Amino acid sequence: IDQLPAALEKAENNESWTVADAISRVLENSEELHSWRRCLLSACMKGLIVMYNSSKDESKQEVERSMLLRLEELLRFVEEVDPDDWYSLLKAGLK
Repeated sequence: IDQLPAALEKAENNESWTVADAISRVLENSEELHSWRRCLLSACMKGLIVMYNSSKDESKQEVERSMLLRLEELLRFVEEVDPDDWYSLLKAGLK
């Protein structure tokens, strides 16, 4: 579980996100859920940064869309965002 957030940072790792979603369901109503979601939010932003920095390949638009939807969902639950991650995401996305 400790290595999963690093795997999630890779742009096209849908299987790992499926595992992360399952872990989130298991952690539902636990004290650990908030910190888990913070890890997922950071991994999601870093994954988007990798995607934006690698190429603007149109074939990856669906992956980008699903990552942006995931980011939106996580932002609803996690109120504090690492400013460095946020700045890097905006900078990469605006290129």
